[in-house]
Amino acid sequence: MEGAEEWREKQTINTWEPRVLLNQGRKEMEGTEAGRNLIERAKQEINETEETKAEALERLQKLLDEETSLHLPRDNPDYLIRFLRVAKFDVRKAFDRVVNHFKGRVDLKEDYAIVRPSNILPLLNEFIFTALPQPDDKGRRILFIKLSLWNLDKYNLNDIFHLGLLSFEKMSDEGGGQLHGISIVVDTSGCGFRVIGHLNLKHLRKCAKTVDGRIPIRVKGIHIVYAPSVFAVGFRMMRALFSKKMKERYFLHFGVKTLHEIIHPKYLPTEVGGELDSIDSAAYVNELLEWEPTFDKYCSFGYKE
Repeated sequence: MEGAEEWREKQTINTWEPRVLLNQGRKEMEGTEAGRNLIERAKQEINETEETKAEALERLQKLLDEETSLHLPRDNPDYLIRFLRVAKFDVRKAFDRVVNHFKGRVDLKEDYAIVRPSNILPLLNEFIFTALPQPDDKGRRILFIKLSLWNLDKYNLNDIFHLGLLSFEKMSDEGGGQLHGISIVVDTSGCGFRVIGHLNLKHLRKCAKTVDGRIPIRVKGIHIVYAPSVFAVGFRMMRALFSKKMKERYFLHFGVKTLHEIIHPKYLPTEVGGELDSIDSAAYVNELLEWEPTFDKYCSFGYKE
């Protein structure tokens, strides 16, 4: 098994193929087959049309007007639409998601103050987290986590949480994550017993709340791969903190066969038996850095103190 340094040296910057984004202009999307398919899927799966979107946004904004202490620009429909999409255009549920998200921001005030790509660049360059550029056959982008790259002498569990929080915020800003959802694949191969000592209930609960409802994104599966029985104890403890729906989407794989029954190997890196020879972690870091001004704007939203 290759070491962390050898794995990092393999990371190269490649050209990513463009992804179709649900937030592109209607005419731009209708001009391509992929765009037209995405429009039709949005209509079928979450009842999104130009008419339902406009009506739902208006109703959601009226509900938000009653939250007088919530600073949220009303001229930013592309930001609000994510809450409607994850709630399948149930306006009341979308409103509850908005409130839950920003109350969660209050609880995580210190974390959001730190989490900027430029602030945690050395941690990002450990390449522990990488969102794979191309979605799978269900349209889901995959967040790949190589846990053996976690340097326990330099970073604690809260640092790992910051990587996850940043990645979730970024992926929730993509139309694909709002419609198709995302999958999380955690490669635990090469993790020693020291990792178990860093897992504690307080931080696991914080991670579970963030994954399960605080961020407006559809998490369609969490896959823990190569989990040795002793190591699986901590992950089972985290599973107990999830909602019933999320528990059904949480999988422990002691090999790759059961993972491949859910996600085809051609969409996965070789570390988990996939067909992707290399993954471009360096390009993902650049993607986050380029997105930072947008995230800064989002972080100005929230409840007034």
